[in-house]
Amino acid sequence: MIATWDDSDESSTDEDSNEGVAQIALMALEEQEEEESDEVTYDELVLLVQKYSSIIASLNKKVKSLANENDELKLVKEETSNEIEVDLLENEIAYLVKENKNLKEEIEALKKTFSKVF
Repeated sequence: MIATWDDSDESSTDEDSNEGVAQIALMALEEQEEEESDEVTYDELVLLVQKYSSIIASLNKKVKSLANENDELKLVKEETSNEIEVDLLENEIAYLVKENKNLKEEIEALKKTFSKVF
């Protein structure tokens, strides 16, 4: 015996269609819940803006403070390099003074030597 569409039981078709409608309704409810959970309220956005504004203000203060510190360090570096240059010049001057003194002594010694010869 072969079953055809006409031979099928109508009660099982009604159950199948009711079950399909129920599944569609459940899927719609799940989608609606997901959409609602993804939505952010105005008050939550205001709180986020305030939070990030506070963070930005704090970071701006830090940037300004670090820029001032950087400028101060540049001045200290410049002063230090000037001091180093002065120290180097003083050392070079001291060396030249000592060399000058030695050369003067050598000249005096040569003058004595030549004066004895002539």
